[in-house]
Amino acid sequence: MLIKATLAGAMAMSIASAAAAQPAPQGSAANTPRMVKLLRDLKDPKGPVMVVAHRGCHTEEPENSIAAFRRCIAVGVDVIETDVQHTKDGVLVLMHDQTLDRTTNGTGRVDSYTLAELKRLRLKLGTGGSDAPLTGETIPTFEEALAVTNGQILVDLDAKGTDLKRVWSDSLVLLERLRMLDQITVKMTAGRDDALMDQPILKRVNYLQRVVSTGAPLSDVVRTNQKYKPVAYTVVMLNLPYLDEGVKAVTASGSRVWVEPFWGATAGGYSDKLALYDPDANWGRLLDAGANMMLTDQPEALLFYLYGKGLRGKR
Repeated sequence: MLIKATLAGAMAMSIASAAAAQPAPQGSAANTPRMVKLLRDLKDPKGPVMVVAHRGCHTEEPENSIAAFRRCIAVGVDVIETDVQHTKDGVLVLMHDQTLDRTTNGTGRVDSYTLAELKRLRLKLGTGGSDAPLTGETIPTFEEALAVTNGQILVDLDAKGTDLKRVWSDSLVLLERLRMLDQITVKMTAGRDDALMDQPILKRVNYLQRVVSTGAPLSDVVRTNQKYKPVAYTVVMLNLPYLDEGVKAVTASGSRVWVEPFWGATAGGYSDKLALYDPDANWGRLLDAGANMMLTDQPEALLFYLYGKGLRGKR
């Protein structure tokens, strides 16, 4: 784990200095220097490689927690991917699973509890599980998370629960009120989600076109979906030749190429887990194939690797 050990020292100062930083005032997301740069990079297919933290920076904090979001901001991550669903009383909260068991000291479905009841629970460290220790972190509302991220980092909204349309609809109202639409990305899967492309939120945020390699060739998907003007194609692939076939079409369309090595099965067998031992053969191979956005469970290690390769400019 040489990368992780070296990274800890390199990042310690930036984490400590940012820990006490206050979130940007509500509504200022598109105007802060950091957000101006992030939005410029997002819309530039030839810009620096962008790092997307899967459920926040949860190597040292609970996933989908305020602490994990603050850590991402502190170390310079570009995008946080997070999961949003409703409580019993209709409040949007952050939680990936439909149940509480893996990530908290509670049990049962998220939507069977009110927000007040959920706030009595504590989040488990990292990705949770039966042996994970409890932390002092509570389940955040989406609004609480947005207050921290406003003007600081892009947010990829992944709707969860039983009523995705309601999540998108209520999220749109919240994002309009906070004036944070420019800061948000939302993805739909080509083929599977074609009937959902009329969702109003998709025309107001940065759209991502998700593509799965078991469907049409990537170049065909680009031709079919270019009308939606996605800022990136998120390519979920069983093998790298799928990306190789269509990567030129993606970049020629003016979009970024987003890959997902948080799990090897989503990135052609190239994974974060293997990259901690051989980053060039995993993250490096995906970069060589044309990827310039990565959804990762190891955002800090990936940042360290990218800086070492000169793919992020100067820190």
